[in-house]
Amino acid sequence: MKKILSFLCISLFIILPFQVNALVMLSDIEGSVFEEHILELLYDGIISGYSDGMYHEEREVTRGAMAKFVKNAFGIETDTSC
Repeated sequence: MKKILSFLCISLFIILPFQVNALVMLSDIEGSVFEEHILELLYDGIISGYSDGMYHEEREVTRGAMAKFVKNAFGIETDTSC
């Protein structure tokens, strides 16, 4: 029984941060035509939303944001030592 409980606790610590991030952003995109696609990108780690915990679907995508999407989608490592 202790092994099962330990396994569940460890699993929650691993999974919970991703789910909490998604739950914070759900209210912003709830009912959107693109909700399913936004959630898929969120769960895949390609997008993360703005620092206020919202997605702001109505905003235009900037070149910087698009570059971040591509970087995250393809797992490109960047050199920040410049």
